[in-house]
Amino acid sequence: MSEDITKYGSEKIKLYEKKYDEIKVRTITDVFNSENKSLVLTKKEIGEMGIRALIVYAITDLISYFNIGKVMSAEQVAQTTDLIIEEYSQLKIDDFKLCFNRAKKGEYGQVYDRLDGQVIFGWLEKYAIERFRTADNISYYEHLENKQSFLNTSERLKKEAHERELEVFKLKYNEHK
Repeated sequence: MSEDITKYGSEKIKLYEKKYDEIKVRTITDVFNSENKSLVLTKKEIGEMGIRALIVYAITDLISYFNIGKVMSAEQVAQTTDLIIEEYSQLKIDDFKLCFNRAKKGEYGQVYDRLDGQVIFGWLEKYAIERFRTADNISYYEHLENKQSFLNTSERLKKEAHERELEVFKLKYNEHK
């Protein structure tokens, strides 16, 4: 893999690292509102190596944050990256930034001298569950708003139709007099 990254070019990789550093998300709603696309869609634009570079950088940033004795080797980072791409390609890079920032803050529990793929996947699983619940709640509330809007429109149309019928009735009634 390191040979592939060398061929890919360090300038492009630095660009993706900068892009990751510039992501500012505090909530899952911020992620939803971000212009970034899911990994699977981003892959079409920047390729497999671009996606790998982003995820490797995100994991490396995470590792460098913690003061732990058992750090991940380059091979472990590469394997974890591949598994993340395989399992979480529907997420945006913003999701990883938010998840990893939450992990840094201890929101998914303390790190006890160990950071590896299994720990990261535990965090991602907790994050993904929360993300999908948030998406479900947003969808439900949008449904309620649309339903209310439809009901309001429906009631308004019924009232207008009733008023037209009343006008027609009055006209007919006045003609018969």
